[in-house]
Amino acid sequence: MTKIFLLRHGETESGQCFRGSLDDELTETGWQQMRQGVEACPIPDVILTSPLKRCARFAHSIAEKWKRRVEYVEGLKELDFGEWEGQTATQILQTHPDELTAFWRDPYSITPPGGESFALFESRIRQSWEERLSDARRSQLIVCHAGPIRMIRVLEYQLPVDQLMHYEVASGSLHQF
Repeated sequence: MTKIFLLRHGETESGQCFRGSLDDELTETGWQQMRQGVEACPIPDVILTSPLKRCARFAHSIAEKWKRRVEYVEGLKELDFGEWEGQTATQILQTHPDELTAFWRDPYSITPPGGESFALFESRIRQSWEERLSDARRSQLIVCHAGPIRMIRVLEYQLPVDQLMHYEVASGSLHQF
């Protein structure tokens, strides 16, 4: 049986904003959150990571400690929020309140301006997850983002997509599937 552990990146320098494709660094608190989160993870056969620095740098750090190999998985990057990248929800509500509210209510109907559609995001995560499940390695640690972790939960437990945001994915948290 394959055991897959998903570790969300820790706090980043850009703080609480839409950061999907932003390639920002972890803060020292973020590093500590991830070190604490991974304590409950047995040493896996392989470590996979989103290529973004907030994930990849920690993945390489823990891989060195555990003497494991790191593989990049492009498909497990966060949703690209387009023009909303780097902005807080409060800032977006001041300029695009109807669009942001509609996006939160039904992400399939609204795509952030210049961003990735939610249907494309779901398809990308589904494909990456199916590849992980078919991988013959018995245990995997995947370092990624809150959006993919939530979507994997929806896919794995066959939940309605409107349950996506009901699942807490704290910075540095570890989730097992």
